[in-house]
Amino acid sequence: MNGRPLRYILDLTFDKEFKSFSGSVQIIVEGFKEKEIVNFDAKPNLDIQNVYINDEKVVFERSESIITTCCSIIPQKFCFNFSGTFNSGDHGIIVKDNCVITQCEADFASCIFPCFDNPENRVKISLTIHHDKEHVALSNCLPEYITEKDGITTTIFKETLPIPLYLFAFCIGKFDCVETVTKRGLPIKIYSIPEMTEYANSITENIPIIIDYLENYTETPLPLEVLQFLICREQTGMENFGLIIYGPNSSLTNMKKAREATINDAFSVFVHEIVHHWISCIVSISDWESVWIKEGFTTFMTRYVLSKTFPSLDKANNYIIREFLPTLKMNVKRPILYCNMTVQDYFNTDTSYTKASCLFHTLFQWFGEENFRKNICELIKNLYLADVNLEKFAKFMKLDENFIQKWLKYSGIPTLVYDGSNITNNSDLEIPIHVTIFNENNFDVKKLFIKEKDTELIYNAAVINNNVESLTFVRYSREYLMKLEKLFDELVINENHVALLIYSYTSAYESHEIDAKEIIELLYLTRRYESKQVVQPAIQILFKVCEDVKSEFDPNYLFNYFDVRGKEIGCNAGPDKIMLIINRLLPYIEIDKITQSMQGKFGKNAIKAIRTKIFNHGKK
Repeated sequence: MNGRPLRYILDLTFDKEFKSFSGSVQIIVEGFKEKEIVNFDAKPNLDIQNVYINDEKVVFERSESIITTCCSIIPQKFCFNFSGTFNSGDHGIIVKDNCVITQCEADFASCIFPCFDNPENRVKISLTIHHDKEHVALSNCLPEYITEKDGITTTIFKETLPIPLYLFAFCIGKFDCVETVTKRGLPIKIYSIPEMTEYANSITENIPIIIDYLENYTETPLPLEVLQFLICREQTGMENFGLIIYGPNSSLTNMKKAREATINDAFSVFVHEIVHHWISCIVSISDWESVWIKEGFTTFMTRYVLSKTFPSLDKANNYIIREFLPTLKMNVKRPILYCNMTVQDYFNTDTSYTKASCLFHTLFQWFGEENFRKNICELIKNLYLADVNLEKFAKFMKLDENFIQKWLKYSGIPTLVYDGSNITNNSDLEIPIHVTIFNENNFDVKKLFIKEKDTELIYNAAVINNNVESLTFVRYSREYLMKLEKLFDELVINENHVALLIYSYTSAYESHEIDAKEIIELLYLTRRYESKQVVQPAIQILFKVCEDVKSEFDPNYLFNYFDVRGKEIGCNAGPDKIMLIINRLLPYIEIDKITQSMQGKFGKNAIKAIRTKIFNHGKK
């Protein structure tokens, strides 16, 4: 397409019962040529009556979601007359709680009017809504004029700043309103349906604190006359520029019965949408491939902002549970970006939100708190009311674009970085390995040095490798593992790390990404960790792989592992559980060695019972 839209002039009419709607839109454009074929997005819920080019009626063709017309003249504007029905679900234009709500992200503005429904064009939007006089209309900007005639109110809104269509929004209904203001004087209006008024009142004092912090952090004040919120029920949160819409769980309609955790989770969504006003609104995305930038940054930053502003609501301590661990449990083969993605694929919660937030968490640790902030400020300053993509992101974050590409297209999460920039042919040269390690509360990046000759397997695995694998090298030869056993001890902060590592390997084994040999090697390397949180997942995966291993391993290999864990397992489960394990180990371990390892750990009767069962098993 040669041309681009500059401005939308939208006029919509709604009946009192919200059964349907009708309207017209003028699209002011530039760059289109005579005889050019132009395609517009229009979802199936829209019925297109007429199409005009420069006020001249033209012929058009309609497919399921596309309107096509040919420019008989050089166009300065396209005009459409249309009517529409409301959508079901949470996207497009919907009726919920007796009010009209819009959700244009990702490509659902075309449920409301014909348009070029992509993120690459930032356009100004002028909106007029005709609605019942008992209702209030809200949009991205404040009304400029409100008139009433014959029971119909006409609300004409001020023109928006240039925004991508996914940030356009309006709503119509009966709303309560509470107002507050930030330190620098930005008005805040929190609208709500009557059932959510009590909840709206409960967060009124907190909202300005978040905005004040972010304006200071980014060194960029919000370019808005007012920031509005609409609180409804059971509605996906959306950062529409100037009008944040979110419907928390309906349990919050009764604050006395709502659990504090649920309230905190709901407030964190509002924080998420406020953060988006810097990365998504002030700086938007240039294409759907860049969704991970805005969602990954905002998911990470929400935890960070809460830790600074409301320690009692601080989610940072839950980072492993809320972002990292879910990433381990998801399909480890799914990267953030892959071939043949649909628009909705780019908004996958596991990848563009959760996994991408892990990436930003690693970048934060990599740069350090202040340098990370400076890079974000520079990005916002240089791309103010413009868009960002991977190339621009890498430039202002001072990263190599190819380096980030490998992160985005790799199936794991970013934890290990191999810096091969100074590689020579000297196999004894020590080179830096940056490793992401963590304890219960946060991640740290540790810089280690290892000889070049020992890095080949790390490099071949991936620049950034899978899951918790700052320990990537434990996935390979046993000889290599033994060399690095000391390094493993340095990397593992505590047993939470070991447990997560075992869970991640279990997931990889079940999806056939790794084989039984790699599982056993990991269990051997982690054999010294005896807490229940490590032993339980270790035994579970041991059950799964023992029969696959057969005679491939040295019998003492498994015996050593079993010997260390015998007491812990026995205390938890007794001889019957031990017998299940023994049945798995019989092909590999001598009976005398098994019973020898139990001396002092079990009573004589238990050992006798176990020996009898082993003997009977042998007779079978």
